This record gives sequence, C-alpha cells and structure tokens, in this order.
Amino acid sequence: DTYTAGEDVVYTITVTNDGPSDATNVSVEDPFPAGITEGSWTSDQGGSGTGALSDVIASLADGEVVTYEVTLSVPSDFTGDLVNIVSVTSPDVTDP
Repeated sequence: DTYTAGEDVVYTITVTNDGPSDATNVSVEDPFPAGITEGSWTSDQGGSGTGALSDVIASLADGEVVTYEVTLSVPSDFTGDLVNIVSVTSPDVTDP
C-alpha cells in the first residue's frame, strides 16, 4: 500500500497457530519501520499499547487466530519505503 506523509497508516497483523499443538508465551514483536517514531496498536483479545507492538499471547490454541491493528504516524517530512518486519516466537513450543 502507499502512504501519504503527515497522515496515519493503519495495517493488520494476523497471528495464526496452524498446530498441531497449542502454543504458550507467544511473543509478537513489530518494531517501527525506520523513520517512524510514533504509533499505537490494539488486539482483538483486548490488548493495546502506544509505541511499537510488543505483546505476549499467554496461550494460542491449535487453529486460533489473533489479529492486531497497528497505526503508524507518518511524519510530514517522511520519504522512502515503509518496511515492516514482524516476528512471532514461542519459546515453549518447537514448530515442526
């Protein structure tokens, strides 16, 4: 998607457990893209925060989906690409 400098950009992150096991202590990290310093996030499980997305899903059942909405405040003088890299890990479960 494109963005307009000086306006917010909203995007969705979907975390899905494709099994075969339930996952616990699932860490979801989405640091701001380079050049972005302000933003916020919400989750459909009731979590929210200001700043970059950093959340832990205590338990994510086999087949369960958690959705995040992230809002970035794009500075009026921003140029270039918005590069977004999300990481999702669970130290308690090995993913086959």
